[in-house]
Amino acid sequence: MKNKQKLVFLDRWSTRNMGASVMRVHQLSQHMRRFHGDSYDISVVYISRSAKNLSRAFLRLRFPGAVFFFSKYAASGWGPDDFERVQKSARATLIDYVDGSLDNVIHRGVDGHIASTFEGARQVKAVLQNNASGDDSLSGEVFTALHNYDSRLDAFINQRAQSNRMNMCYLGTAFETVKTTEVEQEVTFLNGANPSEFEKSLRHVSQFNCHYGVRRDLLPTGPQVVKPFTKGATAAACASPILVNHATHDAAEQLGSDYPFLIKDNKSDTIAEGLRHMKESFGGREWEQAVERMRSLHELTSHRNIAAQLHSAIQTFL
Repeated sequence: MKNKQKLVFLDRWSTRNMGASVMRVHQLSQHMRRFHGDSYDISVVYISRSAKNLSRAFLRLRFPGAVFFFSKYAASGWGPDDFERVQKSARATLIDYVDGSLDNVIHRGVDGHIASTFEGARQVKAVLQNNASGDDSLSGEVFTALHNYDSRLDAFINQRAQSNRMNMCYLGTAFETVKTTEVEQEVTFLNGANPSEFEKSLRHVSQFNCHYGVRRDLLPTGPQVVKPFTKGATAAACASPILVNHATHDAAEQLGSDYPFLIKDNKSDTIAEGLRHMKESFGGREWEQAVERMRSLHELTSHRNIAAQLHSAIQTFL
């Protein structure tokens, strides 16, 4: 029997309960054990930003020849020189950016850059190309892992109550969306502002048969980021149609440009028309078409496929 490749997920202890750590370190490592445990010896390790020298030495001595998967929190505060030192004794180094600032893309010392959306992958590639040195091999390769389906939903998604009318929720932090008079009337907001409130809100998701996912515009100033399509993955896990605007990163690409409830912008009138259209379509042909798209998206972002996407990226370096 061949030796398993060491695969080490790296995070920070202080951020272990944050969404990006829960979903993209703890859950993702579990998915890799479940579906690819015959290929990898998997560990989760916490490293320090302040004691970088000690952390690098520990990784070099404890996990020689490992594939290191840095969460966005683990990578924070580490520069190209730090990654190059880890890279020397590693089989491969990967960074998972999720919704981190594109200003923080590391140009040296990283073998694989992981994006959580197709749009994110395109933008990371553009950043690397714009900053490429004479040796392109230092830039690393870019991969997509759509790890935006929170497996904590698994306990609740099969408990859906039946309803003869549209019943819509928004799960998450309200400042990321657009509230209008019509939205306030039609949408139940489930708090996702912190881990404890999010866990409570999950228990109510099964009461709803559709989701609201219209995203507010990103600010023209400040860090440039690409947001993961988590609202889509959540609605897809529930087999529930979602109302979403075209500017939401990956919405059109993951659902199809002809998805029935994809609206052109997030203006009040457009949202009101989208809600009206969705309500009038309830139970009809367009509604069923939307449900089928959500089921296809759920398959794309399933635990098995998420693990397969990361496995494929890692295999590039083995």
